[in-house]
Amino acid sequence: IQQDISILDNDLNILGTNISLEKLFEHKKPLIGQKCYWIYHDRENPCKHCPTISTIKTGKPAMQIVKYKTPNIAEGWHELYSFPLFDDDSKVIGIIEYLRDITKIKKIELISDKLKKRLNLQSQTLQEQDNALKYLFRQKNKEEKEITDNIISNINLLIKPYIFDLISVRDPAQRLFHPVD
Repeated sequence: IQQDISILDNDLNILGTNISLEKLFEHKKPLIGQKCYWIYHDRENPCKHCPTISTIKTGKPAMQIVKYKTPNIAEGWHELYSFPLFDDDSKVIGIIEYLRDITKIKKIELISDKLKKRLNLQSQTLQEQDNALKYLFRQKNKEEKEITDNIISNINLLIKPYIFDLISVRDPAQRLFHPVD
């Protein structure tokens, strides 16, 4: 994990950087004296949720995840920590920015989020298929019951009287039903 450090004044001018940060933004040298938002984010104005501005105002450390771009990397992310530098009167006179490159972590998170969405969609599809199968099984059972009920009804109406007649009437001449020759 790449870790970069820069020192800024209260006007967001870069006063110093470590070698790692210089290499990352080598295409924009010299970094010293330039505005951090221009060097790191190609912006004309400070970032909307800048933790460094928060630290300058409050005198307290802050952290924010920020995107960055370089010619070599299409898009990257930093965890940007800002720590105040105080003078003898406890007045903020500058900021130390500590940047931790979390691009690989963010890319894994994005892939993970996409996979979760796909799994949720597949899960919904499976649930829909399960519901459809349950409906079809209910319909099948209903159809089977109707067929069984019809068979029982036909037996009761057509076959049972014949069997009853065969069993109960001993004289074949008096039977309602006669065997066919």
